[in-house]
Amino acid sequence: MPGLFQNFLNRVGQSYKEADKRLGGWLPGGGVAAPTTRLVQQVQKPFKPANIRDTVLIPVLDKGLSSGAVPPAEGMYARFLSGTSKPLTELPPALQKEIPSAYAGAIEPREKTNPEWFNLFLNNYAQKSKQFDPTIARQLSIAAANESGIQRTLKAGSELDKKGNIAVTYQDYERGLNKNVLSDTLGSFHVNPKTKTVLDRYDFNYYMPGSEHLPAYTNPISGINMLQEGNPRGAIPLAHTLGFIQPGSGYDIKAPLR
Repeated sequence: MPGLFQNFLNRVGQSYKEADKRLGGWLPGGGVAAPTTRLVQQVQKPFKPANIRDTVLIPVLDKGLSSGAVPPAEGMYARFLSGTSKPLTELPPALQKEIPSAYAGAIEPREKTNPEWFNLFLNNYAQKSKQFDPTIARQLSIAAANESGIQRTLKAGSELDKKGNIAVTYQDYERGLNKNVLSDTLGSFHVNPKTKTVLDRYDFNYYMPGSEHLPAYTNPISGINMLQEGNPRGAIPLAHTLGFIQPGSGYDIKAPLR
């Protein structure tokens, strides 16, 4: 009996130490130097708060997102800027509300935007948004794409990826010039038709290795200028400079559709 009791204590002690290690040394007597003790050790090397971020800050942020207390666009963007790669497994209520109709639009055979036309629109918008207000840039880009002679709509059904997941795109939920909450959060995403799981990757094409726009998104001066112009993308160069993120950073989204 004493041997069994000792084994039990050993297992509990080991679990406590592991928990203390994951939390970064906040548990008393856990065997890992507390943050205040380690502070002196950090003087000679960069401080890396990833352990606190992923075990404390991100769970709190995710709870706020899933409960609706944190706005989805701002919360998911802040999650990206933190540099976490921890998957998001619960979607905000505002997204849960909009996804079913968007998904229904994706699986219903109907006229959909021609990808060739839409890519032309995006290219135009990327250029014109540098010169004009977003709404005006959007209107000018639509007009330019329409004048190209490329057919705007095609008759099409569901688009599937290699794993059989159904693609949901902007054209499935945006109506005219009105943006949807999905536009600033998931963008284009996939839904697994069997498990009703929403699948996506939160990152930015212009903040990828090899992107022609990368110099602007790694320059803190560019970031400050963008923020002064009211462009929230300016936070990316600042987070990059602080070492929170690097080109290609992002996190996966794998969340059930409620």
